[in-house]
Amino acid sequence: MRMKVPSWVIFVLLVFAGIGLISQISTNLSMFFIPIVLIAIVFIAYKLGPKSSQPKVKKSSRTEAKVKAMTQQNKHKAKQPTKIVRKRSQAKLHVIDGQKGKSRAQSGE
Repeated sequence: MRMKVPSWVIFVLLVFAGIGLISQISTNLSMFFIPIVLIAIVFIAYKLGPKSSQPKVKKSSRTEAKVKAMTQQNKHKAKQPTKIVRKRSQAKLHVIDGQKGKSRAQSGE
């Protein structure tokens, strides 16, 4: 889960970045040029990068036929309402009588 950063923290960071940017430009312009070029390259690579997060995989004709058959079966099943029948458990259970929690009146003494 991502934590939300308070807006005042972002504002303070932007102010410090602005002060640093202005002081860097005023002292040495050539040192400022390299980071700008690197940021521009990263930005362009990000924008022109791959559009899809999932790789494109060509499905075989056999797989396509299976998918088509499954969708047709689902359409036929949707038309015929079926009643869901729940099977009963076949477990053989029995109760073991114990002495815990019984008073003398209940135990017959």
